Parts: sequence; structure tokens; C-alpha cells
Amino acid sequence: MKINNKFKFLSLITTSIVLFINATPTVKIEKGSIAYHQLASSGGITGYSVAGCNCHGGTASSAVVTNISGLPTTDPIAGTTYALTLNINGSNPAAGFNLSTNNGTLTVANGETQVIGTELTHTSPKTLVSNTTSFSFNWTPATSGPAALNFAVNNIDATGGTGNDNWNVGVANTNVQTLPVTLLSFKAKYENETNIINWEVENEINFKKYELETSCNGTDFNLATSIVSSNSSAKKSYSYTDKLTNCNTAKVFYRLKLIELDNSFTYSKIIITNNDLKKQSFKLINNNIESNIDRVQLFSKQKLVNYSILNQTGKMIQKGNVSNNFIFFNTKLLPGIYYVNATFYNGDTHTEKFIVN
Repeated sequence: MKINNKFKFLSLITTSIVLFINATPTVKIEKGSIAYHQLASSGGITGYSVAGCNCHGGTASSAVVTNISGLPTTDPIAGTTYALTLNINGSNPAAGFNLSTNNGTLTVANGETQVIGTELTHTSPKTLVSNTTSFSFNWTPATSGPAALNFAVNNIDATGGTGNDNWNVGVANTNVQTLPVTLLSFKAKYENETNIINWEVENEINFKKYELETSCNGTDFNLATSIVSSNSSAKKSYSYTDKLTNCNTAKVFYRLKLIELDNSFTYSKIIITNNDLKKQSFKLINNNIESNIDRVQLFSKQKLVNYSILNQTGKMIQKGNVSNNFIFFNTKLLPGIYYVNATFYNGDTHTEKFIVN
């Protein structure tokens, strides 16, 4: 069968990796990467990552040399996404690839690659500059245990024929580990005008730290606190009290960033507290004042935004913004009964009565 498209393949690696080549080229092992040889199709192609495609020549060739950079020097962690680069060196002007894995998912890093089914390939052959080019992509291993990344790459002459094409195939084997720490629970509750966040873990061996992040809208997260791991295999509980000084919202969002020793990380689920479960209120420091007094003082644990003063008939006397929990009268108040209606940062309102003698 003759295939008119050109095509190409690829590989990944960490330390202690076993590489099988379909030809007999020299294999060069480097720290955190491996050099090997490879195969391509003009619009990308899949299904050839194991056996290769002999339409670009009868046998695999050592004329193409490449390496994968970006993998950690330790075993990769399940659920962690690794940004990888396939570097290709060859004498022909263009190259392409096909890559598959039996553990996790492959995703694109830019428009130069595409996912077809579960495999990754190029969108079009890429031109070599000074005999070198590269493709970027992401790999996210899913489960602990062995992982194989099968690849094929070709280096094509870009004339439409296949006589001068070079290709090769290989497989990179590694072992995936699960995140050492086990997050047993992650909860938050609103209590006494604060949010209390608690989480429980076990098996923190070789684990670096936790970063608790908070958000007022569920999208933009900021660091609230960082806590170093105890490096214990036993169950351990952590707690943090958020005084709600950064979010003037009814709902506050939290997530944990679990950071490994090699600085790879995963996120926990997002949890939400509803700070409107308890309606806000305030008190007047003195609700019985003399007519020569020009202010009233409010006591509140939460931020007050604005206010209005009403007389006994409901007529508004004045309104404005609360300043450091004080309300200053614009004019002298006549003796009688008055009401202060104030609004909190979260939209709650509360009313208190005071008397002017």
C-alpha cells in the first residue's frame, strides 16, 4: 500500500528507561533525556507509533537523532502534567511524528500538534533549521505503575517522493508514582465572622508543602498561607483561619496546592463557604444620646459600607458612608426616636433604634 503523506514519530523518557529501537543505531543516554532515532505525514497520522511506516523507506534508519526534554529526573507523578519537547536532528528539510501512550493522556501545547483519537501527531511537517527542529506537547500520566510511550518519527526530503526519507521507531518505558500524600478530607466552615479551613492527610513521606489558595470569584486564586509538610506517614491535621479581610463577597472559594519535592504539584477540589448563612448585625455603643452629641458609634465585626438615618415616621434625615464605625450628623438632631439602617460589605442590612434627648 502506498501512502502519499509524509510522517513522523516521537518518544519520552525519565531516568532508568528502557529503549527498544527498530534498527541498530547508537543510543545516546543523557541526564533527564535520551537520544534515539525516528518517522512523518503531511497532515498528521496515527496508528504507526509502534511498528512505524515503511512507506518512507524499507527499514528504520539511524540518520535521524532526537531527544525528549522536560521530564523529571525522578519517576513522574500520576495526575501531574509534564510539558515536554521533542527535539529532532536530521539532514532532510522537514519532519513529523506520531506518539501514543498506554498510561494517561497526551495534549497539545500549541497549533503545531494535534490529538487524533488518543494519539498525538503533527498538523504539518515542520521545517528544520540548521538540521534541527522541535515539537512541544503535554503528557499527564493517569495511574501508578509502568508507562510506555511508543513513537515513530520521520525526516522527509519534502519533494513529494519517499526515496530519500529517513525514519525510525522506539519505545520509552518508565514507572509512574502516585502523589505520596493522601488527602483524606478538606473542609471549610463559617464561624464567628471567620472561615476555618481544615484538612487531614496521611503518608507525607517525601512531600514538600501545602499552599492554601483563596478566591473571591472561584477563578482568580491567591496564596493565603503556606505550610511545610511534617514528613510523617501517620495521619496529620492542618487548620487555617481566614479573617476575610481580602474578600468582600458572600461566597469564598478555597483549594489546596500539594507540592512535591521536585516542585511538581496537583490541586485539590475547590470548596466553598457561604458567609451569608448568618445574617450580619451591629450594635450602637450608646443608643440614648443628648441633643448636643454630633455622632453615634457602631460596633460590628464586619465591614459596614453605608447608612441612612430615619425619623420615627420613616422619613430619611441623612445618608452617607460609614467611617471607622462612626456616623456623624450633618445637622443637630431634634429630640425624638431615630433609626440607623446600615449596609454590610456582603449586602446584608441591619437597623438599630436610638433616642435623642
